[in-house]
Amino acid sequence: MMSFAISAFALPTVLLMVLTFAVTALYYKNNHKKEEKAYGGNPALAGPQTKEELTSQIMQGLTDLGCQPEIDGDNILLKYQGQSFIFRNNAPFTVLWYLNWAGCLPDDPAWPDIIEAINNANGNFPPTVIWNTHPETSEYVVSTNMPLLLLKNMEEVSGYLQYVLNVCIEQRNYVDDLVRKSLSETKPKKRHNVGFTFNDENAEDERRDEATGTDERTDGDMAVAAKADRTL
Repeated sequence: MMSFAISAFALPTVLLMVLTFAVTALYYKNNHKKEEKAYGGNPALAGPQTKEELTSQIMQGLTDLGCQPEIDGDNILLKYQGQSFIFRNNAPFTVLWYLNWAGCLPDDPAWPDIIEAINNANGNFPPTVIWNTHPETSEYVVSTNMPLLLLKNMEEVSGYLQYVLNVCIEQRNYVDDLVRKSLSETKPKKRHNVGFTFNDENAEDERRDEATGTDERTDGDMAVAAKADRTL
């Protein structure tokens, strides 16, 4: 019969190993409980998604909205209410981009009013409005982005995506209204148009001006808004 004995020198090492194992097991047990609690007690919602899972989830949600999304590499392209949007996936997060929805010339005298409207909108809406110089036209172009975290087996994905798409459009209209209001208060009626134009395939503003007879712009005065691209 073979017997084993633990020397006095090895005993501390064995005890340390047992203690380490116990502490590790306790940590993971508690962490798992916290994770379940954080996600409503549903462990299926916990943990990051893969890029493939995230893409599939967004595609299904957009399809349920009646959109016709297209996959382009890591991007999902779609049209919503006549506007172009891009989801750029970097699991577990995705970033919604509403690119180049307005633009103006660099020497536009209304640029301070536009910046003030952008800052105001950023303080009142979840998405972030940014501006940069278009690489091809050298115009100032305005875009919106909003990082999103979509959980596994998340319910009402289509409703959530509809909300963020709507709030981007609402924010854009908010900026538009602020700029127009500021210019109407600070500029004389017979003013030169400052050129802050919006890329809207539905051309709602133009139709509204034509119906009310308030449009004073000419083709020479209007700045050409930069076309949406994927350079950001």
